[in-house]
Amino acid sequence: MKQMKNSEEDEDVMESKEEGIADKDSQLEQKAFLGKDMAEAAAEPKFREKWYLSLPIIIISLVFCFPLSIILTVLRFISVKKQPKGYKVRSWIAVTMHVLFWGLLFWGAFDGEPQVAITENVTIAENETETESEIETIEKYLESKDAAENTDDADSTVDPSQQESFSTTKSDEQSQKTYKTIITCSYPKKFQSDRKKVLKFMQKVNVGKETHVILEKDGAGYKQTLGSGEYVYYGAIKDGKPNGLGMIFANTTYEREALVNASVFIPKYSGNFKAGKYDGYGMEFRAWGILQEGEYKNGKISGEVIAYHSLFESTYLAMQSDLDKYWHSFDTNEIVMEFPVLEPSVEAEGKCKNEKINDKKAKLYFSTYRVEGGSVFRRSTDALYGTLYYEGGVSNGNFDGKGKQYYESGELHYEGEFKKGKYNGKGTLYNEDGTVKYQGKFKAGDVK
Repeated sequence: MKQMKNSEEDEDVMESKEEGIADKDSQLEQKAFLGKDMAEAAAEPKFREKWYLSLPIIIISLVFCFPLSIILTVLRFISVKKQPKGYKVRSWIAVTMHVLFWGLLFWGAFDGEPQVAITENVTIAENETETESEIETIEKYLESKDAAENTDDADSTVDPSQQESFSTTKSDEQSQKTYKTIITCSYPKKFQSDRKKVLKFMQKVNVGKETHVILEKDGAGYKQTLGSGEYVYYGAIKDGKPNGLGMIFANTTYEREALVNASVFIPKYSGNFKAGKYDGYGMEFRAWGILQEGEYKNGKISGEVIAYHSLFESTYLAMQSDLDKYWHSFDTNEIVMEFPVLEPSVEAEGKCKNEKINDKKAKLYFSTYRVEGGSVFRRSTDALYGTLYYEGGVSNGNFDGKGKQYYESGELHYEGEFKKGKYNGKGTLYNEDGTVKYQGKFKAGDVK
């Protein structure tokens, strides 16, 4: 038994020695491993950031020399393969600052107003307001007209027999002589957003000397010329042709000599162009005011349109004597941005194709104005819309299909079918008192 006990004690001693030897080997291996890391750490050079690639230098160059800051930021990334954590964070801060800078730059570029074109031989000045001398001339003219109206009220009379049809009062007559300009006139809600941009651009156009491009007709559009053309242009231009937002002035001697007793340039069109042609939303003008507005394509009105009554033959001629003195206050061939006009009177609304209305739901209106005895009267209806004249189908500018026609009083005149502008097919014709005049079939405008 004693011998077995000694044998067990000897085995325990041997195991203890072996464990001690294993612990020593493990400690030696650990020391060797740590020693290697320490050696590598000692051998690795301490990282030092180059001063010209530091974040403060990049920020300064971003402020004073943007291209240089981009170059330094790129070099900061490619010059150091293994970037310490702090260095990498500062690098991404530099990138973020450049992205924010570009974002602010583009925001400012697209949020600004349209820029007026500048060509080699023409400088176009932009001004926030119209030419001061011109505005003063208009204001003085309107003030003088208002003063004259107050003293001449006794001379402005209305035939009592016409009172019911005109629906006019003394105060109404006076209001008609308070002229406005094409910029300050009231317009329908339709096209409000597009119209606002165009009118704002017109307000910025400066009509001083040597600030325009001369144009001549080029088929359905216009192109720049060095000659003494009939048109002048303000706005964006490309390859010698209007392209983008712009405005054309026409010489009244060539286009409207019967309207203006002077040779001046007045607005003809303001809106969008493409390759020299009207394209997109635009507004056309004449000496009495606006002619039409809507969507254009290849130089022609083609799309939604609002057409206005042409006031040349009646209303404007009644204003002629009042305006002669005003027009003669300008020099020959002077560019006139604004001039006195009456409020617009809507004639038609609908869809247009090749400059003619083609719409199954078109609307036409009576004029809001009437000329009597050389004086201008406005009916007591909405300033923009007179009484509804027709609603229904229109093809190539003529009543076509089903529609309704009204008397000037607003009473229904005819309801039924039309063809080429005439009653054709089934329909009912009414007297103005509402009684039926005829009901049945029509052909070419007559009873079948």
